[in-house]
Formats: sequence, structure tokens, C-alpha cells
Amino acid sequence: MTEKTRNPGIDFLKAVSISLVLIWHLRVFVTSTLSDESSVELLIMKIDELLFHYFLMLSVPSFILISLYFFYKKLAESSDYWKIRFLRLFQIYVFWVGIQFILYLILGGELPLPLKTIFRSGGPNLPWVSFLAPFPSIFYYLYALIVCTVLAFLFVKLPEKIKLVVLIVVVGATCVYFIIASIDGKTIDTRSMRNWYAYIPVAYYLYRYKDKFIQFRWFFLAGFIIAVVFEYMYGHRMSAFGRLSVFLETLTAVSFCLSGWRSISKPTALLSRYSLGLYALHPLFMGILILCVTLFWGQEAYPPQMLYQGVLLFVVTLALTFLGTWLMSKTRFRMYVM
Repeated sequence: MTEKTRNPGIDFLKAVSISLVLIWHLRVFVTSTLSDESSVELLIMKIDELLFHYFLMLSVPSFILISLYFFYKKLAESSDYWKIRFLRLFQIYVFWVGIQFILYLILGGELPLPLKTIFRSGGPNLPWVSFLAPFPSIFYYLYALIVCTVLAFLFVKLPEKIKLVVLIVVVGATCVYFIIASIDGKTIDTRSMRNWYAYIPVAYYLYRYKDKFIQFRWFFLAGFIIAVVFEYMYGHRMSAFGRLSVFLETLTAVSFCLSGWRSISKPTALLSRYSLGLYALHPLFMGILILCVTLFWGQEAYPPQMLYQGVLLFVVTLALTFLGTWLMSKTRFRMYVM
């Protein structure tokens, strides 16, 4: 997510992915105003459910795969690149998780905290208002990316024949696990590394055999459609990322975006460039806005009851996120948003 790329297709995918993240989290402002008493609103809720399960989940897996792809590429160009990459990821993780802990203490969070909140969870859940469940940290993504990068570095050291075996075993086992979990209705934790192991060898072969990978894009798309139909008819959609449809959707999106894009618009390029800042800041401004609304207008003001109120909260949060990211990019903290 923080790599600067000159590949228009990858930049486009990063822009789409961060847009999906923003919609994924901020849509609650609007959906909270809908009820199942109206047939139109019920239809909107059904459409939202389908979009949530089969399209909005593309964001984080695509970020993981893209980041690992560029890690392999840069590592091939410079054998010492891993030092730069690890240091940068560590700095970003400490900065944002540190902010998460500071906010937790300011908001009156209880101590001591479980050890997993420091590493695996990317910080503690933030109790913005007492009548809502604490907001989970989204920086689990950074932890997952660090672990994946370490494993990717070790994967590179393996002989080529062993790499192929690892690819077959890990990807095959992951797909089977996702299918069984879906059929049994088992939820795979969003923070679990089991969501991400398959992307490590896939990213390597994407780097090594990009053209061949692209040739399979229509097969990935067909597999994605079949997986969606299967999960809809026979399975459960309990897991966010631990589903075969999400895995194949990610391969489809990346392979199509690598297949001949020549240019992108300036807004798309800006979304791609500042995707890290947008990702990190939007839940913070979301929590701050909810806190302000309840302080000024009382607990009954949230969640919003009217559609225009939900849309207004959505737009204001989005505007604050863009403004905050832009302001940080003008300071010494720009490395944490770009």
C-alpha cells in the first residue's frame, strides 16, 4: 500500500481498494437509517449485503498481494532491500499503533490489555462512546503485512523446486480450508494469518511469471463466479477474508489490472498515492465525529434516523479524512500517509 509504483493498473487497483475500504466502513452511517418495513429499503439492504460480502472485501487482500509483489520485485533488484522494507513497515506500525494506544488511554480504556492487542490486533479497540461496542483497530493489516513480508523473505531463500511444492501445498490447503469453513459456517477471524498465507507464494509467481499469470485472468474470473454461486447456495458467508471467492476475486482483480493499463486520471493517482493515510485516518475521524455528535446532541442523535443525516455524516467523515491526510503529507509525518 505504501509502495510508489509506475504501473497504472496497480495504481488503479490501489485507488479502487482504498475506495472500497472507505465505503466498507463508512456505509454504516447510511445503512443504519434503513428499515426492513419498506420493500425498497429492504432491497437496498439485500444489495448492500451482497456488495459487502463479494466486492468490498477485495481491498485488504489486494493490498497484501500488491505489496508482496513489489517486495519480490525490489528484492530482486537489490539484495539489501529487505532491510529498508522491514524498517519502513516497523516505523509505520509503531507510529499508528502508538496513536491507537494513546487514544485508548485518553478515552478511558482499562488496563492491563491482553498481549495480542500490541501485535496481532494492531492496538486496542477504541471505546469512543459508552453505548456502542468499541471500534476494533484496523492496523491488524500492518501486522499481517509485516509477518507476510518476513515469510516472503524466507520463501525467496528456498530452492525453486521447493517453492513450487510450497505453492501447491499452501494454496491448495488454504482453498480447501476456506471451502470447509464456509460449508460448516465457521468464522475465520479477520486478524488471523490463515487469511493471508496463500498470497505469499502467489505473489512470488506473479512476479516471476507475470505474463502467464495475466493469461489466466479469465479462469480466475470464472472461478470467482463459481465460488460466489457455491457460497451463496451451499455455504455461509461468515468470514470477511477467509473465503474462496475473496481469494479468487483478488487474483482476478490483480491479473486484469496488470494486463495493459496505460494511464490513469489524476484523482485516481492521488488516491493510490495517499492510500495509507486514508486507510489509517478514516476510522479515527469516524470515531471523533460520532463522539462530537453525541456530546452536542445527545445519545439519541446516533445512529442517525434520517437518510440525509447518514449521508451528511458520511460526507463529513470523508472530507475530514482527505483533509487530514493532505495536511499530514505537508509535514515531517508524510511518510506515514504516503
